[in-house]
Amino acid sequence: MKGLVHCIRVVSSKAVVFGPSLSQAMVDVQQELAALNLRLFSYGPGQAQIGETINEAVGRQSSAPPSLDHIKGLKLSDRCTYIYTSGTTGLPKAAIIPHQKIVTYGLRFFHSCELRTDDRIFSALPLYHSSAFLGIMSMVIGGPAFIFKKKFSTTTFWKDVTEARYHPPLTAIVSQFPQLPSFIN
Repeated sequence: MKGLVHCIRVVSSKAVVFGPSLSQAMVDVQQELAALNLRLFSYGPGQAQIGETINEAVGRQSSAPPSLDHIKGLKLSDRCTYIYTSGTTGLPKAAIIPHQKIVTYGLRFFHSCELRTDDRIFSALPLYHSSAFLGIMSMVIGGPAFIFKKKFSTTTFWKDVTEARYHPPLTAIVSQFPQLPSFIN
């Protein structure tokens, strides 16, 4: 729990969005985080007894396009997000990722894979993995669907990829792998 509290505090978080796997942990550290005045949002089944659900928060928002006043003066070099180290030699460290890097990675992935708005991107990586940003930002930039699994499974990977109906140019790449499972061909 020390690492979780540290990660929230070290970057002066304003809000935390968490799923079922962290619900109990968030309840357990609730008192330690109380002074930070965080907004807590849970999602998924088994939602925590603290904060509010992300669906409730989104449901209260206007359907009108939002004002862009909050981004006036924003630069590509400004902080966008953090990616944390594993913390194997101590507490996790927050690496600052600027908007420029996120946008550039998304654009490169979108264009190098020749994605279209009707494509579907499947990620076997969890959303907190830095490489998942490629798919997420490609979705934000160009509109293809982004599909991910809650947990990676070696036994269902090829089935998951096939069911996701991934992007056609990637089909050619994947088909070059030796010993594809029979349901891929």
